[in-house]
Amino acid sequence: MLPAEFKFTPLQLFEWWRPGPDGEDRLIGQYHPGMTYNCTRNPVHDQLREKCSEWLEEGKIHIIPLSDGQRFKMVEV
Repeated sequence: MLPAEFKFTPLQLFEWWRPGPDGEDRLIGQYHPGMTYNCTRNPVHDQLREKCSEWLEEGKIHIIPLSDGQRFKMVEV
C-alpha cells in the first residue's frame, strides 16, 4: 500500500490516458525518466495514487517516500 503522500520518478517514458466525456481519450500526463512527480493526500490525486500502484507493480516507477513529519505544502496563486 502506498503512503498518503509521496514522490515518484519514472523508470521509463510513458503516458497516462483516460476516456473523456466525449468518448475521446484524453492525455492526463506524460512521465519522463529523471523527473520527479508529487502525489499529495488531496482528493485531486486519488486517481493518480491508484495509477501509481499499477505503475509500481508494472515496474514503471520508483516511489520516494517523504521524510517523517514531512508534508507537501499547497500554495494557491
